Amino acid sequence: YGSTNSEATKKISDRIFKALESDGKIERKTLMQSYCENDKMFLPDRYVKGTCPKCGAIDQYGDGCEVCGTVYSASDLKNPHCAVCGAKPVDRPSEHLYVNLQSYKEYLKEWVPQHTAPEVAKKLMEWFEGDLQPWCISRDQPYFGFEIPGHPSKFYYVWFDAPIGYLAALDESLGGKGFESVWNDPKTERYHCIGKDIVYHHALFWPSMLKTAGFQTPTGIWPHGMLQVNGAKMSKSRGTSIYASTFAKHLDPVYLRYYFACKMSSSIDDIDLSFDDFVSRVNSDLIGKITNVASRGAQMLQKLGGQLGPLSAEGLELVKKAHTLGDEIAQCYEEREFAKAM
Repeated sequence: YGSTNSEATKKISDRIFKALESDGKIERKTLMQSYCENDKMFLPDRYVKGTCPKCGAIDQYGDGCEVCGTVYSASDLKNPHCAVCGAKPVDRPSEHLYVNLQSYKEYLKEWVPQHTAPEVAKKLMEWFEGDLQPWCISRDQPYFGFEIPGHPSKFYYVWFDAPIGYLAALDESLGGKGFESVWNDPKTERYHCIGKDIVYHHALFWPSMLKTAGFQTPTGIWPHGMLQVNGAKMSKSRGTSIYASTFAKHLDPVYLRYYFACKMSSSIDDIDLSFDDFVSRVNSDLIGKITNVASRGAQMLQKLGGQLGPLSAEGLELVKKAHTLGDEIAQCYEEREFAKAM
């Protein structure tokens, strides 16, 4: 595991930014940005909350809706307020840096269908019906992360340097001894298993950045749906948020992995952790079937002195079928059809 707040991430982020700048992909624009007069600071996207301009969902951040997935700017929010003090922000001019995404349009139109599942690609292709809007990659201080070289008080937008953490983590795992030889190796497969709410960042921004900097793009981007708990979205305030570490203190994680595998597929549909269904499936499948079969089989083997007797024609047919299913199950895993594999 690695952290995006690392020297390796900063080094590679600066390298990719300079590549974009040298290639003429960076543009400067002055925009009106949310400013809190009470806290006397420009407000990053996550410091502005309001109502989604498309679906009407309340309490959404200033860079995109977590309910309908729409990406927008903070100025598009309805009823905006400062997430720090609750005051209504005002608009003030601020110069920012943008990546000219339109210049990648033809490249991305060809790239997207080749590296995403058909269901996802169909949705993504809607982006190319018009021009691709410039992507703002800078934020005013105060902001976490790294200051952009040559641009004082401007910091990389989180979705610029966050995916670069993939490269940085690889670099750190190799002790800083040439991650490019591994990442760019034609034999290397690079897959991103991500939530469906960040497809935009991984299928538009990320391949564009990598292409310009001379890095191989992902082999595949596989989005999945969201996890709900008892039919509700996970939320700390509502008490529906479950931490893996908490679960592991009380139950074997293998139960949860099995339950999720029984529900997951290559689609981007949400899955639900229903406690009643979880208990029923674990008791029925893992305990009632698999464990029970293993227990009975062990008892019979012990009675037979640890040696299997000759198999009947029916038994041989079952063994043959089990061997045949191996390839089918492997293909299900390859296609991310985990429920079918189970």
